[in-house]
Amino acid sequence: MATTWPLRGTLPPDVCLDDALACMPKSLSRRELIRKFRALGWTGPHAGKRHQFMQRGTKKIRIPNPHGSGDIGAGLIAEILRQAGISQQDWDGA
Repeated sequence: MATTWPLRGTLPPDVCLDDALACMPKSLSRRELIRKFRALGWTGPHAGKRHQFMQRGTKKIRIPNPHGSGDIGAGLIAEILRQAGISQQDWDGA
């Protein structure tokens, strides 16, 4: 019997998101996220209205400003990568 995770939008630490994305680290610092995006050719972060963003060509992604823990969770990282069109192999190589 499958167990459901108690909070919608959160994942237990060692759960893979799907077959396309291998298991991601359970969290990542904002600084490390920006470093990896720069290594993949993104510019920024640039000032936005509420969140800073990074840009590559015509694509823009918002950079979250984590409050409290200072880390960005695996679910949010996976969503940002999906929106940016970054494959797991590219992400791991950055």
